[in-house]
Amino acid sequence: MPLSKKDVHRYPEEENNLSISHGDYFSAVRSFLTQNRFEVLTSTLTQHFNQDIRTDEIKEIRIVLEKHGEFYHPARIEVVVYGKVASFVVNVAVSDVGNEYILKDFKLMQRLNTEFPQSFIPKVYGKGEVPVKDGDIVLRMFLGEWFEGFNEFHMTRNNKDEEPKLIVWYPDDDNVFLSEDQAKELYSQVAMILTYYYNIETFEQISLWHHAAGDFVVKLDDEKMETRLVTIRKYISMFDGNDAEEQAPEASVVLNALLVFFLNLSIRTRLDRLDGIGDMVWSDNIAIDGTLNGFFKVW
Repeated sequence: MPLSKKDVHRYPEEENNLSISHGDYFSAVRSFLTQNRFEVLTSTLTQHFNQDIRTDEIKEIRIVLEKHGEFYHPARIEVVVYGKVASFVVNVAVSDVGNEYILKDFKLMQRLNTEFPQSFIPKVYGKGEVPVKDGDIVLRMFLGEWFEGFNEFHMTRNNKDEEPKLIVWYPDDDNVFLSEDQAKELYSQVAMILTYYYNIETFEQISLWHHAAGDFVVKLDDEKMETRLVTIRKYISMFDGNDAEEQAPEASVVLNALLVFFLNLSIRTRLDRLDGIGDMVWSDNIAIDGTLNGFFKVW
């Protein structure tokens, strides 16, 4: 299995000595789902269907490897219960960088789903680790909500001379270029989500996100668009050692911090890699218009 979605020929520093086969991967995911008499899965299904689901009521489980990401290798899990199919995701960390963040990711999504009334991130249900290669390698993973119909998007260009455009990747390869209005709305929704999770009192914010890693996904339905964030690798204050919990910050500090947050946001939303793995690219001014709209929509 490739351990990153980056092209290792172009980025040889990403290559390491790990060797994981697809068989190792699927066996590990199966072990995670079936351990302790399917405990993590039956608990998740009980929440999903809002009724008690027993192990013997699970008729089929399908494990589909969806992609090789920058940090995780996500599998779509389709579970057949009472003739209905419930879909979830198992995010699997194989590389060193994935293992560094996966437990933090799980805990942060638990926390933000508890602290914020609306949710633009997945629910998470259970975590675990499974040894492979006779215990020489441990794969860490967690079970979470699957965003049905949502897909990754990236900047791309048909030829060297044209400006890069946003394209939505579909599983059947019938990819869709976004219009200017759609691109503006997409950037607006990305900025809205990141601003929504910004804590104005503690200055905490979602960081370490990147379009190149496929952290945001989008769903196009006729004229409607929905955007979600699939990972929270880091959620920290922009200031070290602030005492916001003990004393309310002064208004000038709040406004200055908000300005710094916005400036950083207006840069980060414009950055991507061509087709997710190529050279770093910078979007046009539509991204700024969309970012402004999303930022002020929250305030």
